[in-house]
This record gives sequence, C-alpha cells and structure tokens, in this order.
Amino acid sequence: MSGIIEGDFLKTVIRKYEKLLKVSIEKEGDIIKNIRISGDFFIYPEEALDELEEFIKNKSINDLKNELEKFIKNKNIIILGFKINDLLELIENA
Repeated sequence: MSGIIEGDFLKTVIRKYEKLLKVSIEKEGDIIKNIRISGDFFIYPEEALDELEEFIKNKSINDLKNELEKFIKNKNIIILGFKINDLLELIENA
C-alpha cells in the first residue's frame, strides 16, 4: 500500500512496511522545513517521536542519511514497526 497526497508545499507519503508509516513533509529544495510522522508503529520513549521530528527539521536529506541513525542510537530510541531506512526512503521520495 502506498500513496502520495500533495498540497501547495506539503506532501504526504504513506507506505506499508512492517506497520503503516505516514510522513507529511514540507521541503524547500533538499531542506526539510517541516515533518509529521505517524502510523501504527511504536516508538519509545513516548516523547521520542516529537524529538525525532524536531531533529529532522531544517536538515538536508543527505545530512539525515549520515546523522539519523546516530541520533536514534544516542537517544536510546526504540522503534517497532519500521526501520530507519524505511523512513529515509519516504522522506527522499516525498
């Protein structure tokens, strides 16, 4: 299952990996200006989703490839239902 919903500057990409993963994203060129991650996955600790979204904002996609896994590891974030590469793929394709 996948789909893309487009607005003026906002794209929403939905894919089914292990669980449903939905990314609503606003980009200017290669820079991610705003992002909202949702779906039926689990992330611990609970506030980690907000921290993850804030970390992603104002970064280029290339920077994310290098920094996202380190951020998750350093914050001891546990994600069940999708892999980091799944998230990166959605962001790249948005």
